[in-house]
Amino acid sequence: MPLIDKLLIRGGIESDLHQISDLCKNIWDGHDFLPSVWNNWIENDVGSFVVAELKNRIIGVYHSYLLGSDSWLETLRVNESYRRQGIAKYLLDDYLERSRYLEARNVRLVTSTKNTASRTLFTSNGFDEILYSQYCSLDGKYIKSASDPMEFYIIDDSDEIYSIMKNSLIKEDLIPLWWRWWPTNSITLSEFSKNAFLIIPKLKPSSFIAVQPSKNFGYKNDYQILFFEMSTNIFDDAMSFLQNHDPSIALNKIFSIPKVNSQQLNILGESGFKQSTNLVVLERTLNST
Repeated sequence: MPLIDKLLIRGGIESDLHQISDLCKNIWDGHDFLPSVWNNWIENDVGSFVVAELKNRIIGVYHSYLLGSDSWLETLRVNESYRRQGIAKYLLDDYLERSRYLEARNVRLVTSTKNTASRTLFTSNGFDEILYSQYCSLDGKYIKSASDPMEFYIIDDSDEIYSIMKNSLIKEDLIPLWWRWWPTNSITLSEFSKNAFLIIPKLKPSSFIAVQPSKNFGYKNDYQILFFEMSTNIFDDAMSFLQNHDPSIALNKIFSIPKVNSQQLNILGESGFKQSTNLVVLERTLNST
């Protein structure tokens, strides 16, 4: 009997955490974020975990999140001892079937450009590579202090944020909410507005930095930033303002995942952000049957 025919597929539960931690111990050099968000996402009903069991041992897992008619796939993991036996493909098929049941029209995910096995799996199953981005980060303690900073103000009212975002000059087809990329529509902007605050320069209100505290997504206390219509000088002043607004940021990290070859990526580099992982977003449109 093929191995996949022996698998039990079920929803993930809190008591699975120990096995999930063991499954992830060698992923991303032992720094996989999945165990740290496991119970938080289950307790707060953030999407759905699915696990694959073999004789009561979890050997595979994935998480999915639905927003409007779009679904996001993440944390697809298979135990090292059971790879190359069709389990990842089996879990992917399970995810696609569940997504159709939930009437998702598009499904997406992100992976490292170096993860050739993952890219091959998805492109051979109807996914297209649609967006390339670069993970950039800066330890808060290295934010530059501005000697003569521009004045800024903060907007944290979700309705006002939604209005500004909707009427801004955003030309992107997709924007990230944490690591998940969604179409720039009213559903996405509404969700974004609930989980972010804006930093706006008083002399140039058409510019802004959108700050998403990662704790709003159940992970650590870092800040993710997304910004528009900004020069490097204004950006540096805004970062200094953010540090003054929240001194605890010196203990945490600021990160962004701009598209490659973008002006945002250039500005981050000029402001001391370090580039690390190259990322690719993949997408598939689902048929109704």
